[in-house]
Amino acid sequence: MNDFKSKSIAYMLGKKYGINVSDIRINIPDEFKNMNSIQVRNELSSIRNAMETINNRMNSYFESISKKHKNKEFER
Repeated sequence: MNDFKSKSIAYMLGKKYGINVSDIRINIPDEFKNMNSIQVRNELSSIRNAMETINNRMNSYFESISKKHKNKEFER
């Protein structure tokens, strides 16, 4: 299940940032076959929440880099 989660997150973030994701192969885990719709929704929500957390951290990092770069240009 962890492989599914990590690849799903990598795929979503790659798509968001325009990175080629054609090599990412996501296989649906067998565990989903034994889950009801609420359990599946909870798993997918967990993946989405993890992706959003990572994305927020990435955005903060990119913003800090951008500010540093702008400050260096301003000093010149």
